Amino acid sequence: MSESNSSSESLHKSNTKEEASSIQQQTDIPLFDFHRFLEQMKDPSAAMVSRYTKGFISAFYRREVWTVNDQIKFIQDFLNFTFIRMRECDVWKDVSEKEFDNAKEGMEKLVMNRLYNATFSPSTMDDKEKDNILHHKISIFRWIREKHLDIPQTEDNESFLTFAEAELLKMNNYKAPRDKLICILNCCKVIFGLMRHMNNEEGGADVFLPLLIYVVIRANPPRLISNVQYISRFRHPDHLRAEAGYYLTNLMGAIEFIESMDIKSLSISKEEFDANIEKTMNELDQEQSKQPVYKKAISYEDALHPWHAKRVQQPLGSIAQKSMSFVEKLFSDSESSYNRKEEEEPSPLSQQLPLPQIEEHQQRVLPARQIQEEEARKEFDEHLSTIVSMFPNIEPGVCFMILQATDGKLPETIESLLDMSNEQS
Repeated sequence: MSESNSSSESLHKSNTKEEASSIQQQTDIPLFDFHRFLEQMKDPSAAMVSRYTKGFISAFYRREVWTVNDQIKFIQDFLNFTFIRMRECDVWKDVSEKEFDNAKEGMEKLVMNRLYNATFSPSTMDDKEKDNILHHKISIFRWIREKHLDIPQTEDNESFLTFAEAELLKMNNYKAPRDKLICILNCCKVIFGLMRHMNNEEGGADVFLPLLIYVVIRANPPRLISNVQYISRFRHPDHLRAEAGYYLTNLMGAIEFIESMDIKSLSISKEEFDANIEKTMNELDQEQSKQPVYKKAISYEDALHPWHAKRVQQPLGSIAQKSMSFVEKLFSDSESSYNRKEEEEPSPLSQQLPLPQIEEHQQRVLPARQIQEEEARKEFDEHLSTIVSMFPNIEPGVCFMILQATDGKLPETIESLLDMSNEQS
């Protein structure tokens, strides 16, 4: 009898997971092939786009202090400019809109992967502090169950909720805003699958939002606020509409509910509430005493009302104090410089800034110094062509003078021209 029950339960869980998996595919986000985009970037016609990308990322890391709004504008302006230039390349000139959308998604992912350390939870914002307060608040309320949020209880709940948790927790495995957002979409799709099993589709937000809140409490994802803010800031606005925007907004609503959650938010008696809080606080104290203390503990009062917590004033230091050698390493042809995770770290662009080639018979005739001068001149001309294309509103003569003043260094020139453009606007 027990074997039969076990077998039936196993089959039920398998069917539940298969159904939930199929739910994930029912999304308005099209299929995406990042590797195809990287192969297209190797096409000779895309060489100028590669130079734009290298110059942009180098200039981004050279600036010591950014406001978040500056980061957003700088990145979106670059992407919008680059999308126009990409359409002019032979490799994308005649492709369908769907295929070109794949290339635009690839460029956003490539850029944001490279800028992740500077843009995710930047030091000029209090994202990290909010993460810690929310994480501690959820830990205090980890005893919450379906009944406390008026969620119907069925035999399917556990399988679906566990699967939804896993999807939400995957956010920290990825760097690109699109990939993080898909984790949220998948989580929400699984929740809708559970709602169908509850026969509660008519309930809409009255059922969906409590379920999402419960999944967040069960999962207690690290850096949840940082992830949501990162997606909101750096996912292209065109892709934060319709279904994606709806789910992201609901997750923000779930976070807001949890941040202000107290006894009045739950279906529970005062006696049970106080008992659960006291028990959990004792458990957390015991767990904390077993681990080294690296930072001041957050009080229950601060966790219950996070807006009472004092904001930590962080110095407006360098968001990315990285040497240029590190930036160059990002674009090195050496694959050993990369963590070979397909989703997190795409392969390097092997054709970045190729050195001008000189015919073999010329190399035998020309002195070494003359060869170096010829290479430097060609590189200067290429850089000049790049910045003139990137800044059509600035006179070519001005571009030439600034490039000359920076000794032909592309990143410094781009940074100077960006400052000039900002002053003019």
